[in-house]
Amino acid sequence: MESFSTRGISGYSPQPGWAEQDPMTWRKVVIKTIRETLRKWKAEGKEIIGMTISLQREVVIWGGSFLYNAIIWLDNRILSQVEQIKKTLDPEDSIDNWFEYKSSIFSF
Repeated sequence: MESFSTRGISGYSPQPGWAEQDPMTWRKVVIKTIRETLRKWKAEGKEIIGMTISLQREVVIWGGSFLYNAIIWLDNRILSQVEQIKKTLDPEDSIDNWFEYKSSIFSF
């Protein structure tokens, strides 16, 4: 690796228990970070043989527009569904162990 840069992206909570990020912010941050990396390395585009960009979640683009905000790992809106599923399971069933966490961070 010749050079790297990293930046954080803030999230927000439009409703209690929700955690999202704006995909347009992702776009802006990725562009700034790539430019910063190239500046540090003093490289031109033709010199790049590989690049990795990592974000913690995905978004859907349709017709050139983002359909919704990125739902990030801190989001808990699925908890009510997990509780409903737990009610239908046999307590002896080993799948119940999958639902022991009280947060969607480690479940679905």
